[in-house]
Amino acid sequence: MNEAGRGTGEEWIGRVIDGRYQIVARLGEGGMGAVFEAEQLALQRRVALKVIHGTFSGDGEVRARFAREAMASGQLDGHPHVATALDFGTLPDGSLYLVMQLVRGPSLRDVVEAGALPWERAVTLGAQVADALSAAHAAGIIHRDLKPDNVALVRREDGREVAKVLDFGIARVTGDAGTSSTEPKLTRIGTVMGTPGYMAPEQAVGDVVDARADLYSLGAMLYEMLVGSLPFDGPDLTSILAQQFSHTAPAPSVAARDASIPAELDDLVLALLARSAADRPASAADVHRSLVRLVRLSELPDDSTGSSRTADRTGSRQTNSPRVTLASTTAAAKTLATDTTVRAKGAIEKLHTQIAARLPRPYRPYSRPITYFTVGLPLFLLVVGVGTRLSRHDEVPEAAPVAVSPGALENAASAVRDLVVPPSGPSPEVLAAIETLGTSDNRQLRATAAEVIARGGDATPAFATRLAALETARGCAARKAAIAAVVSEGDVRARPYLGRLSRSPRRGCGFLNSRDCDACIREDVRQALATLGTP
Repeated sequence: MNEAGRGTGEEWIGRVIDGRYQIVARLGEGGMGAVFEAEQLALQRRVALKVIHGTFSGDGEVRARFAREAMASGQLDGHPHVATALDFGTLPDGSLYLVMQLVRGPSLRDVVEAGALPWERAVTLGAQVADALSAAHAAGIIHRDLKPDNVALVRREDGREVAKVLDFGIARVTGDAGTSSTEPKLTRIGTVMGTPGYMAPEQAVGDVVDARADLYSLGAMLYEMLVGSLPFDGPDLTSILAQQFSHTAPAPSVAARDASIPAELDDLVLALLARSAADRPASAADVHRSLVRLVRLSELPDDSTGSSRTADRTGSRQTNSPRVTLASTTAAAKTLATDTTVRAKGAIEKLHTQIAARLPRPYRPYSRPITYFTVGLPLFLLVVGVGTRLSRHDEVPEAAPVAVSPGALENAASAVRDLVVPPSGPSPEVLAAIETLGTSDNRQLRATAAEVIARGGDATPAFATRLAALETARGCAARKAAIAAVVSEGDVRARPYLGRLSRSPRRGCGFLNSRDCDACIREDVRQALATLGTP
């Protein structure tokens, strides 16, 4: 059937584009073209197909932007939170077409128009968007038009909501391989491109921007999700820009009058909205880690009665004094125990690093026992001393009798046991090693972590043992087999490691480090993530 013509209605249904894509339905339409649902005939899969009319395709800048969208999103192929480009071409009438991953679901704009979101949902979606930005920035891609309209929300079969970043049409690619210094630029200094309200101040005045402009946009989106409105809004770009340079946005918890919003989230959003790019977080990866911590906080059980998360910051929010009960005290004790354990582990690891650096090389393998002895002996003496003093009844005044129910007494006893008796399972050393495998970009650290996991004993989770084997595997066949073994466990806790592996740099091996070290397993990793679900 003839592919020419500007029609974007029902007359397109059934057409076969370029002999490979059959139009099934129209998804949307604009003045320059339309977006269709199509079937890729060779693979019998559904895709999204964007067409730009031949009338506009002759415009060099429009054509360049279309090609830039294909190139930018194509470089992020396989990322779980990016709708990636699959194909790009020209029709006989001069029209351009771009084939994209088909994303079914509402946009974030559709969701925020209904009002503010619970902070737990906001940080979950924000963490996914930050993950997409982290991968894009690592590939030298700056989105420059991040906003709720360009984030689609997909509901998986298990009910989990997944964010997908779309539309890299005005992205700037700073690391294009083979890009000539004489290549015409799509945008120049003094040209403003983006969406008012989401643009960083430096972008709004036409200055050259870097990845931190995307972080400002993410901050504006988080603010809108938490509050229901933008931090700075107005009828035009000039009025919005004047507010950005003359005002500081109130904290989301204050603007939303929601005392449940954590202080850490308030601080992060305001840092992202900093007027100067230098005052914003250093990278999207840092923002992603901060949001993931908040996601984990949101998943903690709340056993307290009549209490809410509050912050001790004068003027930042109104705090409600909860009714103090034995149950709320028990929950607080558990939270304190978790926080204290995390801080203690961090302090011990820091001390271990310092001790190891000072030891002669032959004795460095024994640095960890030395560390535990250094920390453990004083701690043991302290506990024994305190216990001895408390056991001397003549020095402790007798407390007045209090009537306590058996159930409440058991709750209190459980909290004390959690503080004193370490839970069964992997040792803190093994847990730290598992975390290192999933987050560290240092190969030597990951190799050491794999050794720790390998000697962790029966309490080590099977998925961690499989990941350690994958880290130490050598050769393409061995690594493929190790990935298959990880997938066979079916444990979703392996997702962060596989996610880090999928985002690893595509160079670092071979002559001049120009070859992709993980080239032969990238498809295996992508399929593994699809099986286990996105991180």
